Amino acid sequence: WFAVDVNRRESGDDGELRLPELRVFADWSELVGGPGKDDLERVLPEFFERSLKLVSREDLMSCRVIRSLKFAAAGRDCWVVGVRLEYQERLPDTMILPLVLVSDEEYGRLLRPAREVAVATIAGSQSGILCDATALPDYLQALLAMVSRQGRVKVEHGELVGVAYEEVPDGSGLTPAVAPAGDDGVEADFGHRVLLKTYRRVENGMNPDV
Repeated sequence: WFAVDVNRRESGDDGELRLPELRVFADWSELVGGPGKDDLERVLPEFFERSLKLVSREDLMSCRVIRSLKFAAAGRDCWVVGVRLEYQERLPDTMILPLVLVSDEEYGRLLRPAREVAVATIAGSQSGILCDATALPDYLQALLAMVSRQGRVKVEHGELVGVAYEEVPDGSGLTPAVAPAGDDGVEADFGHRVLLKTYRRVENGMNPDV
């Protein structure tokens, strides 16, 4: 059902970026919760080496998907994936990686450089580029709207809940501008009215920025 090949894709200012190709039988969700998960886990070390400056391929031994939940953004499915990174020289990390499948046209309009967000090309029953969803405006707008409206999304083992401690604009009509926030995530500026920060590394306890 699945195969891993190497494909070349143009990526704007990044030059020619070599991406692995993952083939799917039914749809790309098989890569996060089905028989294709092993294939996804095999390509994630190279992705994290590119996207996280503090991760070296020599030190990173493996990536394992430990949790996934589906989140709808503008009528399309995104999967928010928890990934366990195992190292040779330090303690493991748990990272949050939201994934989305984009078309070739959308790939050229991502909010972040392709080298930081592109995971693999998808072929088979579906085609496109599997990317970090934080580079997609629809995903960021859906997150902000959920916080603003204090929405709830049912997931397999519970609920994803948006919490606002004061009135927050929902981002309607605003296109986010994105800046990296180091290895900790990204910051999305919605028209200088609200700043949405996503966190990538998961640790026990309350984040000091909250």
